[in-house]
Order: sequence, then C-alpha cells, then structure tokens
Amino acid sequence: MKKINKYLFALATLFLIACASDNDIEAVFEENTQDRVTNKLKELNTLLLSAEFGWTADYVPSDNSGVYKIHLKFNENNTVNITSDHNSGEFDGLSSYRVGISQVPELVFDTYNTFSNITDDFDGFQSVNFSRDAEFQFNFTDEFSEEEIVLLSKSDLKVIDDNGELIAEKSKLILKRATQTDADDIIKLRGLDKRIANGFETDLFFRSFVVTNTGNETIFNASFSFDPFTRVSTINFLNTTSNVIETVIKPISITENGFKFVTPIDINGTNFESFNYNDGTNTFVANQNNLNAVISHGTNPGVLFFPESNIFGTEFRRYLFFDKSSNNYLTLTSDEFVNLDVDDSFTTLNIFFDTPDGSYFDFALDGTVFARVFFEDVITENEKIKFNLVSSLGDVSTITSTLDILFNTEGFYVERTEESVFTSNPSFLLINISDPSFRFSLYGI
Repeated sequence: MKKINKYLFALATLFLIACASDNDIEAVFEENTQDRVTNKLKELNTLLLSAEFGWTADYVPSDNSGVYKIHLKFNENNTVNITSDHNSGEFDGLSSYRVGISQVPELVFDTYNTFSNITDDFDGFQSVNFSRDAEFQFNFTDEFSEEEIVLLSKSDLKVIDDNGELIAEKSKLILKRATQTDADDIIKLRGLDKRIANGFETDLFFRSFVVTNTGNETIFNASFSFDPFTRVSTINFLNTTSNVIETVIKPISITENGFKFVTPIDINGTNFESFNYNDGTNTFVANQNNLNAVISHGTNPGVLFFPESNIFGTEFRRYLFFDKSSNNYLTLTSDEFVNLDVDDSFTTLNIFFDTPDGSYFDFALDGTVFARVFFEDVITENEKIKFNLVSSLGDVSTITSTLDILFNTEGFYVERTEESVFTSNPSFLLINISDPSFRFSLYGI
C-alpha cells in the first residue's frame, strides 16, 4: 500500500495551529515537523533495509539510452552493495549511502560508483544532461510500497532547448524487491554487451539487418550499428514507398541469450523484439511469423545509410585529422589507419576544399607541413567521395602508403558522427570502400 500522507500532515498542522496560543504555535510546529521528518527518513531507510535479497532495477539514465541491470543490497552500516551488468562490473561493489533530506527525502550515494560511471560514459551528452557532482542522488517520490520504490534522479537534469521545449526528462529508478537469484542473474550478463558491439570478433566493419521469408526472399534490408556506451542501436533503411532513407533508433537491453529491443521494431506488420546470439556465425537471429531476421557483419553497407554526409566538403571547406598523440584525436579512427600515420610519420592531416589554390591534402609533422597533395573530388550518391590525384608539392616519399589509401579507386563512404565535443565543429568518419578497416575521423573547421 502506498504511504501517501502529506495531506494528513497538512491538516494536522492546521488543527494544531488553530488550537494553540500565539506563544505555542512556533514551538509546536517546529517540534512536530522535526519529529515527522526524522520518522519519515527512518521509515524509508527501514524499507530499503527490509529486503532480504535487496532490490533490482532496470536503470535508464536518459530518454536516449538503453537499459542497465542494477541490483542494490542495503546494509545496516550505511553501505550498499551494487551489482550491475555495466562495464563488466568494474565500478560495482561497496558504496556508502545515506537517506537524508534537502527539499524532499533523498537517497544519496556518497562515493563514485556504477551510476556515476554510466553517466560519465555519455561523453559530450553529459554536458547538457548530467551534473558532475561526486555524489549521486535520487529523490524519493510519494510512490513507494513494500514491493516497489520509485525514485527520481537528482543528478541528471531536465534538458530544455532554446525554445523552452523539454528534450529529456529526469530519469526514474524503480526499485523492485529482489529474489534470491537476481544478483547472480545480473552477474551472468557482464561482458555480453561486447557481442553486440560493432566489429566483435571480426575485421568486417559494416553490419546488415536482413529479414527474409520462407522463400528466402528479402523483405527488409537495413544497416545496423550499436553504441556500447548508450546501449542504443541505429537502423537505417530505404523506404521503398517514399524512396527516402529512414532511421530508427532502438534502445537495447542485454539478455543472457542476446539482446532485446526495449520496444519492438515493426517490419511489415511483424514485431521483432528478442534476438539470440549464434556463436558459430557471430550473428543475432530472430524468427517470427515465418520471417527470419539476421544481424550480421559484412563487406558493404548494403543500403545508403549516411544521409548527412552530403554536407561533407560543402558546409565546411577544411577538415582536420589528429593522430593519437593529440587530445583532439577521434577514437572511431581504426588502428590500421593509426598505424599508417605512425609509419608515414605525420601527426595531422588537413583536407581543404575549393580554395583559391585548389583542393588539397596537407600533411604535417608536429605542426610543420611537409607535403601538399592536390586532388579533384567526385561525390557520388551523396554518401561516397572519391579523390582523384592531380599533383603534389614537397616530399611525398614518406607518405606513399597513406596516399595509396586516399586515392583508392573506390573512394570512401562518409558518415556524420557524434564524436566531436565542439558544437560548431561536427565530426565525420571516412571509411575506405575497398578495405573498410582503413577509416579515420576528422573535424569540420
């Protein structure tokens, strides 16, 4: 039964004030308020401690994230054991906690823990959605019972856009009384998110999401990618009716057998929700209504899935790549390309489009440009760009391996990414079509 008694408290307070003399009012009010607050906090803490096997929660830190499985076991010495499926449990363990009050009763984790690290993993997103206090705090709501406690995060913030519209609500943590096996079941999920990550146990970069019927005819063909930090998948497909590329964002929850979409995806009237991992083929599969869905890695994207790439080379006229020695290095760059810049001895690569001197690459080592290579660019089907060599200045003898990749006859796919933390400088990933293992990220300048 929900313990909602703030109205009774207000009526009782008014009654006491009406019956007391002027000299008694302040003392009676303060005494009863203090006692009531103390009793309420004790009641809430007793409820947390009362769960023999602790509490479980599906934690969703923002409107734009997937699900993290959490188990909390509160102890008499004001500590709490945290168990989760986040980051293989690296930030789990014992944390101190307290039940206190600011404007409302609150649950405060005093030390850096799993909740803190989950929000940190949102990189640039945290700067608008999460505060960075050492403590992590949740406010109690009026919704609590012996079986369920609803908390509202105090450490993440409502996000309001420039027009005053709400973009993201404060996240909720709904604790449910756990069973004896819940903590162990969560431990079994640790590390399984790696199976869903792009490039797991393969050098193949692209991923497809294909649905076929009993006649092995393809009825749905899409690209698929997964962000392990936010646990969100992105599915891009061609709408054959409108002939427009559409994008579906699907948050994911990890399961022992694979994963499931938080809300099903509708494909031709059939809902797909749970996918099982096939270790032999390194794929995720689902069968529903005589339809077979397979998510697998491949050598090509299968579908035009870079809808924003057409601004590359037009919205900005300069693009800048930093190697790993720089704090501005973008991590979607592949190790294969990193090894190129090490072997060919350059630390930055500038791409200039349509300057008075033409379009060219500038190769620099520790801030000094040592080679300039001119090109003509050909962009086809919006998402691809091909560089055609024109001429060069300076010493290009040390960068021949990189030039072979840049001027490959197939060109590059161009993907707009969210790596940049600078709002005025978007980031782009160039993926070599002949060999997608060679890919590098740049800033638009």
